[in-house]
Amino acid sequence: MQDAVAPTPAVTYRSAIRAGWQILRQHFPAILGPVILWGLAVLAGFIVLGIATDLDPANTDLWRFPLYLWANVLMMGLFRLFGAVHAGQPWHWRQVFWALRRADAWTLAMIPAALSALLVALSGLPQPGTAPLTLAQMHWSHLIPILILSYLVTTLFQYAFVLYAHHEDSPKIAIRHALRIFGDQFAWLWFPLVLSLMVMLALLIAFIVIGFIFGLVMMALHGLLGANVAKPIFMQMISLALLLVMLPCIPILYGAIVVAAGAMEPGEQGR
Repeated sequence: MQDAVAPTPAVTYRSAIRAGWQILRQHFPAILGPVILWGLAVLAGFIVLGIATDLDPANTDLWRFPLYLWANVLMMGLFRLFGAVHAGQPWHWRQVFWALRRADAWTLAMIPAALSALLVALSGLPQPGTAPLTLAQMHWSHLIPILILSYLVTTLFQYAFVLYAHHEDSPKIAIRHALRIFGDQFAWLWFPLVLSLMVMLALLIAFIVIGFIFGLVMMALHGLLGANVAKPIFMQMISLALLLVMLPCIPILYGAIVVAAGAMEPGEQGR
């Protein structure tokens, strides 16, 4: 799949985001099935983590490592799928699980999984099942450097995953190209942050609108059916609405990263 990540001197923040939007607008019905399969596979990892945590709560930090490893390997498959879709190449739903059978993919995924598990353990955040900390209780002087380091690790390896998934180079080569975000492609270090903030703003607006509409619906259901019947119906409706709103964000986020990774290619001057 040498052309899946299509490096181009014209790649910009705008063109990368536009590419993600085009994947959503033109291909979403076709890729919805694979995206749901990917989400269910990731969810299965969280379920296993929850079971392991209940059985062995003292080693919760240790159990996070296989979860992150599993999620990272699945992420490579999703990047491969969106790269093929963006490039107009034939694709199949099995591409979501493409990396599961590749030993070097697990090797590449192991590095950020270990670092992420370590950073979460060092963050001092409460264990699952315990009371969450308030903003005033958090040690921000300790937490902020960890959050920054986590962002740097995540961004570096997202680009490395894309480059590996679509060029099938060795993990070493993929990481070396991705390291350009700390050099001549420094501007792309901040692209995932900008992209995430834009999507979060869109989601916030959507949630406000949904909240207003469903508030009116809840009032109507309460009057027609009574509180006991209306509440479970309302919760199911709002859960479905949130899922329908968040699902389209996946092609935009991951598709845009696929295109942005083209700027990491040797000789490219993306900005």
